[in-house]
Amino acid sequence: MTSLIQSVDDRTLLAGTNRMEVLLFSLGKDIETGREELFGINVFKVREVMNLPDITHAPYMPRAIEGMVSLRGNIVPVINLPEFCGVQCNEKPEILMVTEFNGQVQGFMVDSVDTIERLDWNEVKAPPDAGESAWGLGYRGSRAWGQTFIDDHGCGESTGGNDGILSG
Repeated sequence: MTSLIQSVDDRTLLAGTNRMEVLLFSLGKDIETGREELFGINVFKVREVMNLPDITHAPYMPRAIEGMVSLRGNIVPVINLPEFCGVQCNEKPEILMVTEFNGQVQGFMVDSVDTIERLDWNEVKAPPDAGESAWGLGYRGSRAWGQTFIDDHGCGESTGGNDGILSG
């Protein structure tokens, strides 16, 4: 119990520092390019990660909106993130990452979750000119994460190597 409390304290103390934690995840191996990239999300935006529950499909939904799930009495829209970002995979994702942005809860279907990286903001650099899709790059050793912008038109491409960060 003491280690759990210490872990919670460590994460809570990040809010007052120049650091953040990012949960890395994959959208799967793209059939077209053969690449499997890592993306990430600020852990404070993640409510939970679970195996994909049964989805209730609704007619006339936008592309990549799989439907809705009921989680503890709350209806949560589910977005197939690989499809939304244009990643074509052989298999449909089986993991649901439930997140909250600006008071809105949504679930993102992802292929896998990897690890949590703790970053200093000084490890985030301005990207090379990549248009409006990239917000910044995170560097650690030889790894680089491209922070990717998502809007209702899809995902911008990640930059700076084989990894990307989704940040909220």
